[in-house]
Order: sequence, then structure tokens, then C-alpha cells
Amino acid sequence: MTKWPERGPEADNLFMIDRILYSTLNLTVMTLIALLSAAALICGHWGVLRLLSGAGSTGGTLLGVGAALAAAAMLMIRNRNDLADR
Repeated sequence: MTKWPERGPEADNLFMIDRILYSTLNLTVMTLIALLSAAALICGHWGVLRLLSGAGSTGGTLLGVGAALAAAAMLMIRNRNDLADR
């Protein structure tokens, strides 16, 4: 069984690795939230414009995709602390 160092440079290195992993995980989660939100906005606006131009089937599909992306982003925002292991 490995004994973890309590003090010294070995312990500082372990804490630095933890910080790097936490920062990387947090950056990944926040990037996914931002990308999902941007995609939801793009699909929603594009769907509304398609509906207004008379293309009902593609506009409705785009609005549905935008709503699904927005719901996924909302769930990720609600659970971001659990996802980033805070």
C-alpha cells in the first residue's frame, strides 16, 4: 500500500496535479455548456427564420433540435458542480 506524503515537495506536486485536473475538468464542462448554448441559439433562430420564410417542416425540425440542445444545456448548467467535481 502506498503512503501519501504529508509534507514536502512530493505533497506539493500532488496538490498541483489535483489543481491541474480540476481546472481541466472545469474548463471542459464550461466549454460544453457554452457550445450547447450557442448551438441552441443558432438552431432556434434559424428555425424561426425558416418558419417565417414558409419552410414549415425544416423550421419545425430546427426548432425541435434547438429546444433539445437548450434542455441539454440547462441540465448541464443545473448539475455543473457535480460534473466538475466541486
